[in-house]
Amino acid sequence: MRSMLRNRSEPGIRATGQPELSWRADLAWVLSVGVLSRAWVFGVAWLFNEHFGLGRSPLRLLCSWDCGWYEGIAAHGYQAQPPDHPLGEANWAFFPLFPLLARSAGWATGWGALAGGLLVANLAFMTGLCVLHRHLRSRLPPEAARFVVVALAFSPYSLYFSAPYTESLYLMLMVCAMHCAHQRSWVWAGLFAAALSATRNLGVFVVLPMALMAVQQFGWRALLRLAPGTERVWLGLALVPLGLFMFMAFLHHHMGDALAFKNVQVAWGGTLGNPLRVIWQAFQTGGLYEQYCAAAACLGLLLGIFLLARGWQPEGLILIIGVLIPAAVRVWSAPRYAFALYPVFVALGVLTQVSPRLRWLVLGLLVPPSGFLIASWVAQKTFMI
Repeated sequence: MRSMLRNRSEPGIRATGQPELSWRADLAWVLSVGVLSRAWVFGVAWLFNEHFGLGRSPLRLLCSWDCGWYEGIAAHGYQAQPPDHPLGEANWAFFPLFPLLARSAGWATGWGALAGGLLVANLAFMTGLCVLHRHLRSRLPPEAARFVVVALAFSPYSLYFSAPYTESLYLMLMVCAMHCAHQRSWVWAGLFAAALSATRNLGVFVVLPMALMAVQQFGWRALLRLAPGTERVWLGLALVPLGLFMFMAFLHHHMGDALAFKNVQVAWGGTLGNPLRVIWQAFQTGGLYEQYCAAAACLGLLLGIFLLARGWQPEGLILIIGVLIPAAVRVWSAPRYAFALYPVFVALGVLTQVSPRLRWLVLGLLVPPSGFLIASWVAQKTFMI
């Protein structure tokens, strides 16, 4: 681990007088971090499974909760009508891009939908790590950029990046969209964001940090008067909801309800409310887990505000949106939604620039809980939903 964080420059200062590592060396380093972190996740899961005799096969080791929904969509498609389920739950709530890719990977390899989902999730995570490191190299000191990658890879909720969930695909597409926007490749940014809006219902909201970045680059006056070069910005922003609209068109054609993905949330007890009130009520009347989720949401909001104040406004906005929108329904899963977002770790990277020793303290606080959460996931504890 120490070699992962070895200084190449003084903390908080870009390296000068030293040649940058080649892109191949950077790529090899990031991939090694990704492989080690996935070995940690699968290793802990397998040891816990074997020690307690849970009897889960290697393929289903990380398949819990929503994994079954994604596997079902990948294998059989969407339901044409609600099943005979006591709660009226239906798979319309789950967006199509991840199960479509899982189905394609399972067909291409001959391994089936579940194995395809595992393959897609882990490849997307590795790709997301590589793009994230490249994105941060120009904005943070080399040491801080490396810390962000390591902290994300070994964070408590990083197990979701290896499970057949949307977290890894969402991370990859989010980082790609923001990196392309930062590089002023706005059409590519829009295409990645369109895929993001087909991955999760929150994906379409990436248009807000992208629009903020456009204002930072061109100024709002230039954007409004369509100054030269801004037409590609508008095209990129217009592409963002394309994935969502395609899913809505599919739902309207097959189910007769373009908003079925939202309306079916009632089956899970999901009703829209004031997110701040929902968080406050969780503190007042919720159980221990609800209070933990509310505290995680508050921490995410504080880190988002910190990023806004430190010049990372698009990332801060991503984090605030990623906390408030899910909290408008319920605080359950708030830790997973918040701490699978890369801006959390950017905030930690900025905070720890004052002292490299703080990075070791932060990693020491992140890694042990990840082992507990991996074991809880394998045991299918309800607080891991």
